[in-house]
Amino acid sequence: MSIFETLRDRVPVEQVAGGRVGEKVHCPAHADNKAQAAQAAADTWITVKDLQDRLNIGHTLAYQLLTMPGGIPNVRIGRVIRINTRELTTWLEQQKHQDTND
Repeated sequence: MSIFETLRDRVPVEQVAGGRVGEKVHCPAHADNKAQAAQAAADTWITVKDLQDRLNIGHTLAYQLLTMPGGIPNVRIGRVIRINTRELTTWLEQQKHQDTND
């Protein structure tokens, strides 16, 4: 990431584009950041505790779902487990369709 990209995220569009304060200026780079921010929001990583809260399940069931074959997709880094919310949503949809097909 360049220094411009870093500053672009922290400095208001009016200052980046050289406009006067309060003046709205179209800045294509800023529009790209909004799309990236929306994508980043979709790619949120949650903890096992967050998973328990979202699904209203206990500790044991959460770990069973994470470790069983075909279970909830997750990433382990050392002893830390993280679940991608987009992948969790996809997995839940697949489970819903699986239940209706049985």
